[in-house]
Amino acid sequence: MLENKLGLTNFSELAESVFRKIKLKDGYVKVPQYWIILGDPQKAMESRYAGVVEVKNGHRFDAPHFVFFSNIKYAEDYPDEMKNEILEQCVKEVPRFQEIIEKCEYLKKYASNRQDDEGYMKGPEIGFFNIFEENDPSLREDYIPPYGCMIVRDDGR
Repeated sequence: MLENKLGLTNFSELAESVFRKIKLKDGYVKVPQYWIILGDPQKAMESRYAGVVEVKNGHRFDAPHFVFFSNIKYAEDYPDEMKNEILEQCVKEVPRFQEIIEKCEYLKKYASNRQDDEGYMKGPEIGFFNIFEENDPSLREDYIPPYGCMIVRDDGR
């Protein structure tokens, strides 16, 4: 059997090697190795859910992905106070992220018609996204998790 430079012998091993598994209260979350984990590792073990901070057009601004932990399942339920605390943690981990936040605030304030404003369309926009649980009944059968991220429960739910 052929081995690659990492010494892995099959594609499944190679695919899994690019992820890290972080223990949650009753399972784990699987995210890419290169994503930045926010907060105390103990917070993850006390949380049931994980989410991601992602920047629209992030490749243009060298914006990393950030993973955070909470007991709130869906992103639409994240309170503003929580989002602000998460953004502070992002800046603490990557100080230049403050420039992206300021650019987003500027574009929100001054972009006249967002769909027609080229600066806005090419600019950054910060989003908060929940990571779905494996086999979540609200997802379509053909759902493919972004970047392969998912929450797996200890009981396999």
